[in-house]
Amino acid sequence: MQRKKGKIILLMIAAMMLIVTVFYVADRYARNPFVKKNSAVGTKTDKNHPTEDGMNTEATEELSLPVSKTWNQVLPYEKNIEKIGQPFVVKSEYEDAPYLDTHMEICVNEARITKERVDTDALYYALDRYPIQVDEEKNILNNYNYVVVNITLRNLMETETEFYVNSFDYFSYNPQIEDLEDMGELQGYKTLADPFVYDKSYARVLIPGGGEFTCNLVYLQKDESIEGKIPYLFYSHTGMSVPYDDKARFVRLDEGKN
Repeated sequence: MQRKKGKIILLMIAAMMLIVTVFYVADRYARNPFVKKNSAVGTKTDKNHPTEDGMNTEATEELSLPVSKTWNQVLPYEKNIEKIGQPFVVKSEYEDAPYLDTHMEICVNEARITKERVDTDALYYALDRYPIQVDEEKNILNNYNYVVVNITLRNLMETETEFYVNSFDYFSYNPQIEDLEDMGELQGYKTLADPFVYDKSYARVLIPGGGEFTCNLVYLQKDESIEGKIPYLFYSHTGMSVPYDDKARFVRLDEGKN
């Protein structure tokens, strides 16, 4: 009899633990920003723009950020969109690795999308990965395009800093579904005259203190990721699309300088 009572008590305890676990999981699920209204709440740093001394004035505010339904990242919106010809400043600090600190002014000077020959090393690598057809002059013959973004990076630190230019990605935004539809990784930033060496350090550039670095970032995108879409250059110093990355920026590529 005592043994039977003991089993009943254990079953009651197990049932109570199961109920508590179900309620906990349900509450966590309801709070998940990716399954509720496609928005994420976090502390967002206001736009960073250089002052006369090259420093930033920052203010933080709690925002409900628009998040992509298909990509693990925040969407372009008023607070994180920059313009062609308008410099913006990003700053990253690492307590455990100060040599990775970055304080950089970034400016997209111009952008163009074309099938005509571009002086770039992008095809060296891309021809082995994508079914791109080109003629002898490197003009594209099929449904791919060169997306060329001329960019200038200015090191606002006094010391030399390293920067990885593959921190920039191409994203196309589809206004019909109000979401990001396609993305492209950097394919090249050097010229045809540069020796082709593609290794882990390929995208790494060293910029002296107070110095500048200008290049053409080149992406190779299909017609369908361009036609009827809004093209953006996306920047994230982490190299990841993180919804709460307050240093992430979008630059709209189909608008001229304003």
